[in-house]
Amino acid sequence: MSQPHAADKPHAVLQSTAELFNLSTRWVALNKTRVYNASKPARAIAAAVVAPAAAATARGGTQVHASPRPSTSVSLTLHALQPSRPRYERSAGALAATAAIDQCAGTVASELAAVEARIIVAASNHYLRAAVPYSGEASALGAAGASCARPGAASVASASMVYLTRESCPLPMQLRIPVAPPNAQQIASCRDSPSYNKNVLLNIASALASDSFSVVVGDPPVDTAACFSSPAAVAATVYLPADTVPRVMGTEKACEDALFNNARVTCSAHFEFDEHVARAYAAAVLRYQPYSNVALGEHVTLVPALHNRAPLVVSMHCPQFGMQHNLTASTGSQNHPVFGPNHATRIVELARHMAPFVKSCCEEYLALPLETREDLAEDQAMPLPRCTAVEHAFSHDAPNGFSSYVAKHTFSMDVGMLNTYAIEQAEGTARPDAGVFPAKQDVVVYTAALFGGAASRRP
Repeated sequence: MSQPHAADKPHAVLQSTAELFNLSTRWVALNKTRVYNASKPARAIAAAVVAPAAAATARGGTQVHASPRPSTSVSLTLHALQPSRPRYERSAGALAATAAIDQCAGTVASELAAVEARIIVAASNHYLRAAVPYSGEASALGAAGASCARPGAASVASASMVYLTRESCPLPMQLRIPVAPPNAQQIASCRDSPSYNKNVLLNIASALASDSFSVVVGDPPVDTAACFSSPAAVAATVYLPADTVPRVMGTEKACEDALFNNARVTCSAHFEFDEHVARAYAAAVLRYQPYSNVALGEHVTLVPALHNRAPLVVSMHCPQFGMQHNLTASTGSQNHPVFGPNHATRIVELARHMAPFVKSCCEEYLALPLETREDLAEDQAMPLPRCTAVEHAFSHDAPNGFSSYVAKHTFSMDVGMLNTYAIEQAEGTARPDAGVFPAKQDVVVYTAALFGGAASRRP
């Protein structure tokens, strides 16, 4: 798994043009406003934002939500999701405050989603322009629905990033250890065998121990729920009770729930969670399971480390040409303990992985013979795909430490001029419909991604 060149790193790409720089700066400002509004007391928002909305709500108006939640589940066999919500008797004033909060959050979230869409389009076109126009390797990323990573590129975590939280400190302590989190089979054995479970804890405790603190597998000497000993101690001690069993945090159920509850951060106005998006997301969820965070009690989180970075799983699906590609990489973007993930940098990471797949889909459509490709290359007339539209949604499950992205991307190529080349060289062409290219051709790609990262208590 190769690391991006310095010029392809998200920060560099976001500063490569005035458009991307302005959009990313705007996104950061809007995201801070979103988090600030979410933390303001309801009465302050109600008083400062929309008094007319409060009156409308009191008369029976509806609450405004920028990101409507779809009613389709994403498990491999789709089913309807019908959450039951209790009804509470609330005063008109409480209803007004709730409506004010929803409207304020909705306005910011809508603008955030619009800015994100523009970043997605710009970043995608940045990488599509940089790609080789035509490689003749359309099948390299897989056809007929095949799931195919690069040969030999299966990523296996050999280390962990460890986050230790304390009640007295809002920021976690971060460490790196040369021990991977226990996998699903090991965790199953931990549940079945106390002795095996203790050995796993001892291995992790031995890797965690340092000069600044010690790790003890056993109960603390005093009756306390805190993971750490007294802050006044010269050397802090982390206690792992012997009956602590490792717990997978990014389960299939958790990944599914993240799309439909309050973990949803932004969503395009016309985004629909259809069967194609569900297929891409289900593939990403299954591939993410070996790279999920693992919790040891309430205060220790193990994040699989791929090249000292959190894992990134991407699934792409193009039903037009029966092509699908799943990959595992690493993400350099980290979750901020207050403001969450930076979507602008994550969009750049996604665009980098998506561009080769989009190019392969376009080559599958073109299916140009060698002679035509050579003529097009000589004339510098090879049609290039460009991103023209996107409908997407971002979610962030802070307690479990992962983020998700689902989207429908539309790419377009101007291919009408190819009719001239196809007519001249129709004999022996690979296309049975040579000479009948439309003026332009749209290619739709459905993408889903899961980003690993540190867990936090704040959304």
